[in-house]
Amino acid sequence: MRFIKDLLFLLTDYNFNSSDAIRKLKENYKDTLQNVEWHYIGGELNEYARRLSVMSAMLPYSVPYDELFSKQVSDALYEMKKYNVTMKMGFNMRVTAITGMSDRFFEYVFDTMMDAILFEIHNLINSGDTIKLCKNCGKLFVPLRSDAFYCDNISPQDNQKTCKEYGNYNQWLKNIESNKATKLYRKIYMRKQTKTKRHPNNENFLKEFEEYKSATKKWREDIKHARKTNEQFLEWLKNIDT
Repeated sequence: MRFIKDLLFLLTDYNFNSSDAIRKLKENYKDTLQNVEWHYIGGELNEYARRLSVMSAMLPYSVPYDELFSKQVSDALYEMKKYNVTMKMGFNMRVTAITGMSDRFFEYVFDTMMDAILFEIHNLINSGDTIKLCKNCGKLFVPLRSDAFYCDNISPQDNQKTCKEYGNYNQWLKNIESNKATKLYRKIYMRKQTKTKRHPNNENFLKEFEEYKSATKKWREDIKHARKTNEQFLEWLKNIDT
């Protein structure tokens, strides 16, 4: 559902800062936004809770979001405004206690899907959970460990593996290729360096050595920014390993 995606994005995106949003709204729309409890929103709440409160204050009014936030944030807010969201984004919950022989069962009953969504987000906030984007499939997930990068959904590349299994395996392969490339890079580096030391007057050897250092530096930058891969770097090294 688009609403859930946009709401989770606004709860996690670094461009949407609640303190900054409150300051801008106070400065520009103090006459438009009536009956907003700014002291409560800016009080002792964590960032997730503040963002929910700020959004609940903004959504019912005609606030030009594109004047306040980045395009992605403002687009998400405009999209969310299409849905039937009440001023107080609260949830209505009924707890039913069913008494048995020795235990008690609680059932949560919601009137709308929106109530269920907001209840889950409320629990997420209270539990202090973190939301991450899976580095393999790109979906949002709640990690069990702070250093987790992959979710437990089925990997889109291999339906026999979860994203965690596929991602870890793929990273292992990349590390192997990276180690091979590092060893070959070092081998070529030492050979060219030795040539320059043994023949200090040979300008061609010195030029080749400097060009090699400059080229490998650019390769490292390209790999770092995902413009090229370790596999491509390894193939390039093999071609000049003569």
